[in-house]
Amino acid sequence: MKKIIILILIIFLTSCVQLVNLVDQQELKDGLVDDINTPSKESIKVTEKTISTPDLSLDSSEKPLDNASALISNSSKVTSFAYSDLSDTKDSFSVKGNKVRVKLGKKISKNKKIYNIVLLDLDEGTAYGYCTDNGVCDSRARGVYYKVNYSGYNEGKNPLLIPNTWKVKYLTGNTHLYGKKITVWEVEFIDNKGRKGLAQIDNYYGVPYEIVYRNDDGSIEKRIEFVGLNFNTVDDEELEIPRKLDLSTFN
Repeated sequence: MKKIIILILIIFLTSCVQLVNLVDQQELKDGLVDDINTPSKESIKVTEKTISTPDLSLDSSEKPLDNASALISNSSKVTSFAYSDLSDTKDSFSVKGNKVRVKLGKKISKNKKIYNIVLLDLDEGTAYGYCTDNGVCDSRARGVYYKVNYSGYNEGKNPLLIPNTWKVKYLTGNTHLYGKKITVWEVEFIDNKGRKGLAQIDNYYGVPYEIVYRNDDGSIEKRIEFVGLNFNTVDDEELEIPRKLDLSTFN
């Protein structure tokens, strides 16, 4: 009798274990076990990215178009500048504010007026000429100044103002001018008229020494050079008529 009871207990316990295993398997199958942190397919999905070389053409939106602005803004530190124009007038200009001193590439002798220096006041619209060259002016001519006409100075051809017309601009690298005496940055630009070009600007003041405008086929449309450009060297005295001179009555 005792053996029969023990046998029944063994059969009962075996059935219970099998039943528990079946329940566990079904829960796993139905996703009812929530304490297993198995990552989902969505959480382990890898997003593929294509790495491409950026388009560095002038019209590309990926080009750092504003990386020249900070350097060009240093032009605000320039109070005066001087340069020679060897392409058009052959004259040299010293500029400070609204006043300009012009050293003529060739003296002018007209209507008894002989002069090689012209002083312009752009606000007043005046121009006065006088002579400082002992080789071409006698003592009488060196003692007077005249009202003259001079149209060689182009206010729009101003190295401080031209960069303001560049609506798109970026630095492309640096180089040297005048036998490596001056380090400059090269700037590609598109101006407010849609013209494309390349400029070489001072590596501190951001003012251009040379500007080249190009046609769509790459040929040069126009070149502007500010030869011997220097900054903050013009004295006020240079822009005033010497006190020893008298105004001539020649017209």
